[in-house]
Amino acid sequence: MMHGLSASPAEADRETRDLSVMPPRWHRTLTREDVETARGVLPMHHPTGLDPLRPVCASATHLIVVQSWPCEQHRWARWVLDADDRGEIT
Repeated sequence: MMHGLSASPAEADRETRDLSVMPPRWHRTLTREDVETARGVLPMHHPTGLDPLRPVCASATHLIVVQSWPCEQHRWARWVLDADDRGEIT
C-alpha cells in the first residue's frame, strides 16, 4: 500500500478507518520534530463531504485522489500525538 491506496475499496475503507493500523512506510523511530509536524498536520485534515456516514478529508494536499476520512495523514498525526502523550517520544 502506498499513499493510502489499496487493492480494493473495502480494504481501503477498513484501513483508513482503523486508527490502530499505521501504514508500513512509517517505520522509523519518532522524534520531537514529528510531534511538531503532527500538530501542524492535524488541523489541515478534517472531515467534510455531503454524506455524513462516509466523510472525506478536506485537505487539498491529497491532490488528485480525495481520501476517506480519517485519511492517512490524519491517522499518522493522531498516532504520533498519542505516542507522545504516552511518553514514548523523547
